[in-house]
Amino acid sequence: MRFHKVLIVLGIFGLFIAGLNTANQGINCLTLDNRQPVVGLKISNEGIYVIALGQGYEYDQDKLDNLRDKINEKTLRLQHILRSSVSRLQRFLTSYPRAHLEQLNLLP
Repeated sequence: MRFHKVLIVLGIFGLFIAGLNTANQGINCLTLDNRQPVVGLKISNEGIYVIALGQGYEYDQDKLDNLRDKINEKTLRLQHILRSSVSRLQRFLTSYPRAHLEQLNLLP
């Protein structure tokens, strides 16, 4: 149910952005002005170009590669921490007296 609500909100947000950009393009045609879209995204081999409220922000491929590498490094570190935590928990549970674990309702 929650997924459906998020999907509906994203759909409404997308329609809102499309309406703003359409209105902006109509104003450009009427005034013979050449403004950028209200919200936009251009993806190319050199990087990503984001347009927000008519202002452009460019993110080149090198910065994106560095960000991806940092995310991968943090993900691997988190996986290592989780695996070691699960391993320690398993060792603890196997060394702990079974009767006490049953009293605490930790066993099926």
